[in-house]
Amino acid sequence: MKNILEQEILMALGCTEPIAVALCAATAYNIIGGEKIKSVICLANSNIIKNATSVYIPNTDGLYGMKSAVAAGIISNEPELKMELLKNLNSEKVKKIKFLLEKEIIKVSPYKTDKSIYIDVTVKTENGVGQCIVENSHSNISLIRKNDEIVYSKEKTEEKIGSFLDYSILNLESIYNYINTVHISELDIIKKSIEVNKEICNEGLKGNYGLSVAKDLEKNSFSELFNSNALNNAIKNTVAGTDARMAGCNLPAMSNSGSGNQGIATTMPVVAYGESRNICEEKLIRGAALSNLVTIYIKTNLGRLSSLCGAVNASAGSSCGIVYLNDGTVEQMEKAINNVIGNIAGMFCDGAKAGCGLKVATGTFVSVLSAHRALEGSGINSTDGIVGKNIDETLENYGRISKYGLKELDNILLDIMVKK
Repeated sequence: MKNILEQEILMALGCTEPIAVALCAATAYNIIGGEKIKSVICLANSNIIKNATSVYIPNTDGLYGMKSAVAAGIISNEPELKMELLKNLNSEKVKKIKFLLEKEIIKVSPYKTDKSIYIDVTVKTENGVGQCIVENSHSNISLIRKNDEIVYSKEKTEEKIGSFLDYSILNLESIYNYINTVHISELDIIKKSIEVNKEICNEGLKGNYGLSVAKDLEKNSFSELFNSNALNNAIKNTVAGTDARMAGCNLPAMSNSGSGNQGIATTMPVVAYGESRNICEEKLIRGAALSNLVTIYIKTNLGRLSSLCGAVNASAGSSCGIVYLNDGTVEQMEKAINNVIGNIAGMFCDGAKAGCGLKVATGTFVSVLSAHRALEGSGINSTDGIVGKNIDETLENYGRISKYGLKELDNILLDIMVKK
């Protein structure tokens, strides 16, 4: 399970979809080089375009959108940095990005595919043509072409998350047993995740980012409404990171299953809740590790990107982490997951944006509420809605909705967004 955690919990600077676009563009340009960029064509599936349309890109002086992501990747020209490739942008490079955008030579078009992630960037310069394709995961480069030469190619890439690892070992019982028996030194990736995500969440509380949802939660009226330090702290200290990321903060986050917001919303509710209850550091790390593994377990039923909001998966994972901090059982964790999914499973993703902070706030509230209802023995019955007779059946039902029930949703959402 250590390998699964290290595969799925990665450092990411900025929203992962525009960063994936930037990585693809940087790789395409880097392979061909040249001083004069003549044209750039970017093809991407609806999930990518939807999530890159409204979110700000870090270190770009407030730029946002697909074309800005493409331009930022080309000017950064550091594909070796993967999901942190924009960290070295400076004012001079931002001027070059804006100049490239003003030339209006970047064209973006939707690409129809069943893959949840697909990006194809072709860059033409005086040296010829460079092409890169990223598919199935945010940093999974499947093809690099220089003129007529295929420099790099993966003959077949799997849609399945972490296809070279055995994710079938994941279930609540195995996760719970692993968390209780693994030596704490094996969970260094979780300790790092807590440190990194706390830093960007603290920044979100200090600055005026996005809708400033977290800062509003610090006001007395909200504190009185929630009437619980643990709940209020869990929400505001989680949402702060989302506020900051969606507004283009230049601090990284530790992602979960390819999503920075999901990484924050999986880890921080457990950490903030536990710190409010004076839980010791080792138990906090174990609780956060359990939360991350449960989120990965749920995500394997949905695919890398889904029409459903990732805050739901993170809320279910963090709810289990909170149950763990309260010395709860596997059975209570099952109830917590059912409570979350039975409540907010229908929350769809209409792109990365400032409003994601409100969705994360909703999810974190539901996470804490669901955990405490489960600890009291209360869970949604299998006779209700999509909740199944056991947790695997619930997740199978949830996955069916994501994979088959919402096939047209992304197209409709994208149509609405591009016509604004």
